[in-house]
Amino acid sequence: MLLRRITKHVTDQNWFAVFIDFFIVVVGVFIGIQVANWNDARTLDSQERELLIELKREIESDATNANILRNHFENVHAAAKRSLLFMDKGVSCNDQCWSVLADFFHASHWFPVVIKRSVFAEMRRQGLPRSRDIVTAVEKYHSQNYNALVLDELPRYREVVRSILPVAVHEAYWSNCWRLEASVETIRYDDCPAAVSNDIAAQVVESIRQHPDIRTTLTFWLSEITPTAGELDIQHEAALQAIDKINAELGKK
Repeated sequence: MLLRRITKHVTDQNWFAVFIDFFIVVVGVFIGIQVANWNDARTLDSQERELLIELKREIESDATNANILRNHFENVHAAAKRSLLFMDKGVSCNDQCWSVLADFFHASHWFPVVIKRSVFAEMRRQGLPRSRDIVTAVEKYHSQNYNALVLDELPRYREVVRSILPVAVHEAYWSNCWRLEASVETIRYDDCPAAVSNDIAAQVVESIRQHPDIRTTLTFWLSEITPTAGELDIQHEAALQAIDKINAELGKK
């Protein structure tokens, strides 16, 4: 319809009408492009918002886990120190042999310190987040996890000490001192009730003390985890900073 009208105006040499028709076409195309761009921008904003919410949840989950792991490593570190101190004193465990034995077991715990990166990786693949502040904060958080923690391998001490413990001690420990609920591991570091006699515990403690690899492997493991609690505090703070940046951006959308 419009093309026939323009053709007629050209034939009639009605140049003003031709100009008006041309103007209408240009304005129509421009408006169409703007509407398409506006729709694309709205879609991108909505998509980015959804991904930011997922990213926030991912980091919040990691931050909660970091707090749990911090407590674990603090207790493992304390048990390792008590175990080495007991060996240095060279005294009998008397009627506290289960507590001493439990400390040797506590000190053997290892926990992988990993954080989830899938949501952020997908966002970067799409050129998101568009906020440089968020990108910087999340990358700092991720780098803290890389730089601070080198606990990607099971400690040699864990293998050595657990190979000494008889089955009855393993069964007693896992029954009385450990539980797993909703994927959260709970260990009774300070109140681990005995389930074997003091005499049996004393024999096992003496076997541990006499093993030639216990002291060296436990000392090395202790040195590895000494800075871990503080490093997890730093990682947790970096997570909170990243979450603050995400919240600020979500507040704008």
